[in-house]
Amino acid sequence: GDTRKSGFLFPSVGSTTRGGVQVTVPYYFNLAPNRDATLSTTFFARRGVNLGGEFRYLTENSVGQLDGDVLPDDQEFGATRSRIRFVNVTSLPQDWRLSINAEDVSDAQYFEDFSQGIDGASIAFLPRVLQLSYRDSNWRLGLLARNFQTIDQELLPEDRPYTEFPRLYADGNWRLRGALPLEYGFTSEASGFQRNTGVEGYRVDVAPRVGLRYEGAGYFLRPAVAFQATQYHLSDTTPGQDSSPLRTLPVASVDAGLLFERPVGSRASRRLTLEPRLL
Repeated sequence: GDTRKSGFLFPSVGSTTRGGVQVTVPYYFNLAPNRDATLSTTFFARRGVNLGGEFRYLTENSVGQLDGDVLPDDQEFGATRSRIRFVNVTSLPQDWRLSINAEDVSDAQYFEDFSQGIDGASIAFLPRVLQLSYRDSNWRLGLLARNFQTIDQELLPEDRPYTEFPRLYADGNWRLRGALPLEYGFTSEASGFQRNTGVEGYRVDVAPRVGLRYEGAGYFLRPAVAFQATQYHLSDTTPGQDSSPLRTLPVASVDAGLLFERPVGSRASRRLTLEPRLL
């Protein structure tokens, strides 16, 4: 039948050069209409037995997933291998939202040994992000903390990503009511960048803007001007290097386009669209 229920899922069988023959047997748990879990046992001929799990939930205010794997004694690697990942989005009162996205692996060779396909094996960093954000029709506000687990150990310490904490940002957008189609707003952020090696510091960036928005059936014209100012406060700089550089940048733009559209076909069942645009 179509009713969701607990039980074994179809097993998978495969083989890799790093792990040998592998057999995975998953078992699905129907915990509740808004929660479920899957436990997967994988036997690697060359490595041993891997235990994996995935737990998903959906509540009135939150949606998330926790999954991970552990191989207690990798016979090829000579140590325990593991991975854990947690993703969650929670809606808070007054249009606020809390988001978490974090992942960790036990060692730098984990994805090379256990990933499926080229994309997984080439992962250089794993992000960990915690974000508190707000959004409405005019405002976008937030506080963010982010760092990375470096997987590619061949990267020099000065080439590895910074920990970004804190990052405070505020963006605003408004449209003037009346005959003149005037739009105005700004973007701004203040961020701290930390790392064990090299220059550290803070950056403040502010960019107000104003523009016109003419549009109608078949056309649009959007001229705009903006001004961006970026101020740095740095530490551990080399002798002679400016520790408080300031950059200012005026910006002007014109975005214009036309829209041509017509039905085609014997029964006009298809639509042909042509959109020339100049920026």
